[in-house]
Amino acid sequence: MQVHRAEQGLLIYDLAPGSYQRLGLPPGSLGFLGGIFGHEAFFTPDGRLFALIEDSVNPLHIVELDPETGETVADVLYLKQAPTGQAWKSVEFPSTG
Repeated sequence: MQVHRAEQGLLIYDLAPGSYQRLGLPPGSLGFLGGIFGHEAFFTPDGRLFALIEDSVNPLHIVELDPETGETVADVLYLKQAPTGQAWKSVEFPSTG
């Protein structure tokens, strides 16, 4: 996982050639599994990619992602029910701090 300008990204590193591929992600942020970084997204032994995702409208849930593009293949599990929220929008402004 990479965080740049408060936006999260997901990269897949191939250690043999030393290359990486950036995946697109569904809107929202990668959740925390027990508060431990590094488990927000994971591969299964058969090569499937899963991630914990949440946003202002949807509570934390598990999705299966396409390992080539990062697009959502399926919603797998919602961990809890929550009232609907309002969608966020990204805002930038100049600052001296």
